[in-house]
Amino acid sequence: MPQSDPSSIYEIVSSISTAVAAIFAAGSTWLARKSAKSAQDAVDEARLARRNEILPRFVLDKDFLDFSFHWPHGATLNGEPVYLARKHSKDLDPSSPTFTLSNVGERPALELTVTFELVDHNKPLAVPQPYHQIGLTSGPEPTLPGEPSIPTLQYLNANGTGGGSLPLYRKQSVFLANCVPGKPNTIELPQGILSRLFVRGLEYINHDSDHSDLILIVKVEGFTVDGEAIANQFRFHVYPFCYGPSLPLRVSGHIRELPTYPSDRDALRAVY
Repeated sequence: MPQSDPSSIYEIVSSISTAVAAIFAAGSTWLARKSAKSAQDAVDEARLARRNEILPRFVLDKDFLDFSFHWPHGATLNGEPVYLARKHSKDLDPSSPTFTLSNVGERPALELTVTFELVDHNKPLAVPQPYHQIGLTSGPEPTLPGEPSIPTLQYLNANGTGGGSLPLYRKQSVFLANCVPGKPNTIELPQGILSRLFVRGLEYINHDSDHSDLILIVKVEGFTVDGEAIANQFRFHVYPFCYGPSLPLRVSGHIRELPTYPSDRDALRAVY
């Protein structure tokens, strides 16, 4: 039986050893890269978590229990409707409905725009006929050429005094220079939105089930001190109603907070 050449055997063993070493080196390199990537991912995740911690974070609270619209009201000079809200059920001194915007982050927010937008898919605004006899009507207000007219609430006392009109806005914005942690900002619910709710409340006298829900969306947009854009939104279900034409006239309303973004929970209606 022929004997194997020792040099050939050595070469084969050497080749196998070299291949195994190469495979081991490749595996070690892969493991090292994977370990380095995992370490970098952990660092990036920590940086992101820290960034999110120090970014401005907004909380919007309504400062009232319910609200009501009064017309006419002795506290006004021109006989316009007055919009008031109770902070609790036994509040004998109601005031304007307001919200409190707080920053619970670690850094201030700058150049804020707070936009109130009423999602209203109901029929075009119109003061119902029964209210015309007590001095309330509605109609378009002329604007600049080429621009759409603005719906308005028009009011006139029975004696012909205290007349005027109020725009009925679906969307209005409030501007804030900043919102600093620990220093909340008080924001009034814009009068144009309230006036629209006033008219919708006049329409809800019969609690018509065909009316679509009124959803108030409040968007907060601004910038960090580094110039990074930030935004958040809040949603509320609004329900205004009235018991018919009488003087003085009162339209009442409730508002409840909804989830930040639409969900099936919006279908759960409060009973008023």
